[in-house]
This record gives sequence, C-alpha cells and structure tokens, in this order.
Amino acid sequence: MKYFFASALSVCLLCAAPLLAQPVFNLSGLPPFGTTKTTTLVDGTGITPGPGGANQTWNFTAFPDTGTTNIVEIADPSETPFFSQFPAATSVSIIETIANDLTFYFNTYTRATDNAMELLGTVLYDQSLSGVYASVFSNPETIFAFPATLNSENADTYVSPGNFPANLLDPENTVTGNTSYLVDGYGTLVTSSGTYPNTLRFKRREIVLDTILSLNPKFPNPSYSESRNTTYEWVHIQNGASFTVWTISYDTSSSDQGFGLPLENFSSSTNHTYGEVNVGNSNLNASSSLGLYPNPAAHQVMVFLKEDATVSLLDLSGGVIKKVNFSVGDGNLPILDIDDLPAGTYLVKAEGQDYVATSKIVVIH
Repeated sequence: MKYFFASALSVCLLCAAPLLAQPVFNLSGLPPFGTTKTTTLVDGTGITPGPGGANQTWNFTAFPDTGTTNIVEIADPSETPFFSQFPAATSVSIIETIANDLTFYFNTYTRATDNAMELLGTVLYDQSLSGVYASVFSNPETIFAFPATLNSENADTYVSPGNFPANLLDPENTVTGNTSYLVDGYGTLVTSSGTYPNTLRFKRREIVLDTILSLNPKFPNPSYSESRNTTYEWVHIQNGASFTVWTISYDTSSSDQGFGLPLENFSSSTNHTYGEVNVGNSNLNASSSLGLYPNPAAHQVMVFLKEDATVSLLDLSGGVIKKVNFSVGDGNLPILDIDDLPAGTYLVKAEGQDYVATSKIVVIH
C-alpha cells in the first residue's frame, strides 16, 4: 500500500540539446488542489532504469500501459472526513481504484513546508464504508527535502502504528522504516503520454519492518514482514504543477508468521502517471454545497464537514427524520446510518457555527 502511494505520488525526466539547466524542486512546485491525474501499471518486462547523470534522455515508449487505470486527485484535507486525524496536513492525495467490482479509496495525507514534504499517514476505505483502515504516523516520513536538485541526498526514519478492524482482535501493529534517496540524474523523460523535459530522477532506498503482536491467546507468537525496496522515480518539475510521471520499483520482502522459516519474495513494478482532468469529474468531489459520499448510498453515508456541526436528515418536504451532532476533532467519522430508510431521495443538512449547507442523498437498497 505504501509503495502504491509512492508510485502515485512522483515520476519523470529529460535530456535535450542544447544542454538543460539543472531542475530544482521546491515548495512552489507542489501541485494545487484540484489537480487530477491518471495512473496505471506498465508492462515493464525487460525494462531497466537507464543511466544517471546530467542531461539524460530516458525513452520508455516501448513499454505499454496495462490498460487498467486509477484516478489520483490532489485535494484540500480539510474537506475530507478524516481531517481530524491529520490536523497538520496541508494536502491529501486520493487514489480511486476498483478491485473485484468494488471501489476503494486510498487517502495519503502530507504536510509541506519550505524545507520538506512529509507523509503523515494514510486511510483506506471502500465504497460501502464497511471497513476503514487508518495509519497515523507517530514519526512522519520525509518524502522530499527542499530544495532538491542533482546530487541532493536525504535520509529519514518513520514509525507508523496501524489500526485494524475489531474482527482481527485489535492486534498491536507497528511499522518502522528507514528511507533515503539520491537525486542521481536529470533530463528528459519520453513515454506514451508525451515528452517531459525538466525532470529529476530520485533513486530511493527503503527498508520497512512490519511487526504484529496478536492479542489472541491462540496465536501468541509475533509475526513480522520486512521489505527492502529500491525505486527509481522521475519527477517532472514545473512551478506549481510538478508531479511523478514514471516509477520503476524493485522489492525483496520476507515474512515470518511465527511458525517456522521466513518466506521470501521478489517483485518489480513499473507505474505511469499522466494527464489532467477537471476536479468536477471526480466522484469524491462532485459539485455540491455539502459533500456526501457515497451518493447514491445503501447503508451509510459520510458527510464532509469543515467544523463541528449538527447534521439533519430530512424528507423532501423538510420533515426531520433524524439529527446527529458531529465533532470533527474527536476522531470519529461523521457517518449517517441510512440502512433503515426506504429507497428514495432525501436531504442532508449541516448547520455549523459559520455555515449552513444542504445536499440531496439518494438511498438505494
């Protein structure tokens, strides 16, 4: 999951004649809210990262996309229902993906300053809201240190306790990581989606240890998994619109469930991110005075609140069906139960100290 975020977050490079000036990545290069990209895996059979150094050209047009795409959106974290868990976040990357005909969303919360971009944590949830998996880093991870240019280096450690659903008996889970990168080249990246000059290549190295201590007395032995990952990441540098276009990742992982010798696996993946569409096309940011998700909904609906509010569910004549008070700072998600409502169209109204907003919700069963 962590690697999926890294794949969706950065990529790109270029070399041309005449020689290019060294690109510099800093705070002004981060994409604004509303930026939406398409990301897809690539058939990277036989692919190699190519050389590093100044004024390189990396041409990957021979490696096609798999055809399966996901949407990545950069959004205002205060407009998401999980903001209370990440109050220091300045941006959130939202990945929409479909697996087994179900839609899932993966939110990655980051904080950007003049000196660095840090990973604060992640939330994974499905369209039905039947499961929400959150990880709030107790020690954030530095993704980029600013400014970054050729030969820039950075090293960091991070700690991420994971939160599991109750049916797993609430195991104690801790993820610790050591990560570093070297900006080992710049130039021009060429892919099937176009040519990207003014690009930096980050060579990342990450060692992650995931330890789980079950509270179930039937399974007293701790289990662990370790991942040793090397990723080449091409970041196309633009003022106010930099983004990762291409990544090649190699991973060696081992796991021990507490019952014998560790199991070891080797894998590699290539990712391509490109394009831009309007925010209004995103399911998560449908144009509405009050954000509701999902909509239509069958069992529960999340209400996107910026402050503490009283949320009312009404019929179309304005009759109040139920009222719930939500506090955005108590760590609980603002979720309305609608399982007992007949199918049809209703109104959801939020009343805070400084605003009143109303939207329609369609209930389906």
